[in-house]
Amino acid sequence: MDIPGHGIYVVQGEVNILLTAMRKVVRWSHNHQDDENEILIRSFSDLKDVLNQINDLREMDPSHFLSPFLELIRSRMTSAQIINLALLSITKFLSYGLIGKLFRSLMLSPLGKFLTNDSVCDIMWSCFKFCFEVRLNELLRKCAENCLKDMVQLLFTRLSSFSEDRKKYFLLKVVKFYL
Repeated sequence: MDIPGHGIYVVQGEVNILLTAMRKVVRWSHNHQDDENEILIRSFSDLKDVLNQINDLREMDPSHFLSPFLELIRSRMTSAQIINLALLSITKFLSYGLIGKLFRSLMLSPLGKFLTNDSVCDIMWSCFKFCFEVRLNELLRKCAENCLKDMVQLLFTRLSSFSEDRKKYFLLKVVKFYL
C-alpha cells in the first residue's frame, strides 16, 4: 500500500496539535518532568522542520514520522490527555492509509526475514494491541486482525527455514509472548 503524497498535511496537522497541547502542559507545570517534556517537544519540532522541507510524505520513511508519537506514548511522564491525542493521531494515520498495514508490509517484505526475534515479537504485539483497542473503530481493528493473520501465516511458512534450535527458541518466545 503506497502512502498518499498529500498525507504530509495530515501529519503536519497532528504534529501542530500535539505541540500546542504539550507546550500548554509545560507552561503550567514546574517540576522534574520538564526536561523530559522538552526532549519530547524537541522531537516534534524537529519532525515539523523536516516536514516543512519535503513536498511529499513518500519521501520520508514512515518510521521517522511515527517515532515522536510512539516516544510520547511510551513516556511515563506523559499525561493521559496527551497520550490520548497521540493515539488519536496514530488512529488518523491508519484511517487515512498513511501507516496502514505498515507492520504487515515490514514482515512480508523480502527484508522481513532479517528481522530479529525480538523485532518480530514487538511487531506482532503492536498489531495484536490494535486488534483489541476499543478506542479504534471496528474497520481499523479488523484491518489489524487481518494483518496479524497474514503475519502468523507467514511465520508458520518460514518455520521450515529455521534451524532446530531456532525453532524451539522461536516457539518458546511466542508462547511466552502470549502468556
